[in-house]
Amino acid sequence: MYLAQVSGDIDHGASVLAPEVRLATAELGAFVIAVSHNRAGGHRFVVGGDGAIRIYPAAVLEDGDPVRCAAQLAIGAHPLSLAADGGPHHVILGCDDGTLRRYAPEGREEILARSTGGWVENVASSPGTGHRAYSVGRTVHVIDSDGAALAYFAGLPSTPSGIAFSPDGAMIAVARYNGVNIWDLGSGQLAHDLTWRGSHTAISWSPDGRFVVTATQDRDLHCWELPGERDFKMSGYPSKIRSIGWTASSAYICASGAETVTSWHCGDGGPGGKPALELGFVFNGTVMRVAPHPAEDRVAAGYDDGTVLIGDIAGGDALIAKPPGGGPVSAIEWAPDGRSLAAGTQGGTLAIIQLVA
Repeated sequence: MYLAQVSGDIDHGASVLAPEVRLATAELGAFVIAVSHNRAGGHRFVVGGDGAIRIYPAAVLEDGDPVRCAAQLAIGAHPLSLAADGGPHHVILGCDDGTLRRYAPEGREEILARSTGGWVENVASSPGTGHRAYSVGRTVHVIDSDGAALAYFAGLPSTPSGIAFSPDGAMIAVARYNGVNIWDLGSGQLAHDLTWRGSHTAISWSPDGRFVVTATQDRDLHCWELPGERDFKMSGYPSKIRSIGWTASSAYICASGAETVTSWHCGDGGPGGKPALELGFVFNGTVMRVAPHPAEDRVAAGYDDGTVLIGDIAGGDALIAKPPGGGPVSAIEWAPDGRSLAAGTQGGTLAIIQLVA
């Protein structure tokens, strides 16, 4: 395995694609806003700053195969947030015209909800229940798998900055200014009012349901252990944390915002008093996006020079999965089977990366 840790005075051209990786790229000509796979893993959906959604089959690529787009649709609005739908085949998309949309692999579009009160800035879904959530202004709406209204939570102290369902889909967590609200969807009651000063910019719920973690504008992470609400602060990041995510084991929370990929061990008594685990170092670059592997304690990370690394969290070593180029990585996600991932850049490069060994 090629180590990604290198001296800061080495030229970018020294980056070498690891032999365990097969890489194919396409130039979209538009800032890649978001990438998502449907839960069945058969298709990748990519939304760009040109107001289009592109759909790609998630087939295995052989050496020299081009990245083929199966469908491209003009959205007619600016896309803001993208996520896999609760069912196996679709994705959901929030737009600045107040619509929540659903897209099928063949390109069929359906309007699930429409609001005149503002943009749909955040979307999320629960695979267990099929419920979807979306935020408009200071209100969070929840609809069921048939599109019927299930609940709404209004009057938040600020515009939500992130939404996360609990692993069983029974609760929903919403990041807002000075903390997180967690509601029980069965009763509609506020189950937890988690407080920490400042602006919270991203949220993630651990797969085992034990922890809720947010990134903050103050360049740190804040973690709450449920149900007791014991909390931890993980600080020391030199840049804004744009991306966080859990490994499937719930052992590690991974974050962007530093020269290295940082992960915090949350086993045993939680992350308190433990140093961050670090991997990778790309020519004085900054990690922009992280994507933990869907089954293993590994993480993919995209840097501000376009490099993508894949690393083993506990071991600390990493391989180069995409060399520099295309501008900062703006979106990255693994396919559900963990054999490939897609990464998009601000310059419009879409990279499909496959692990072959």
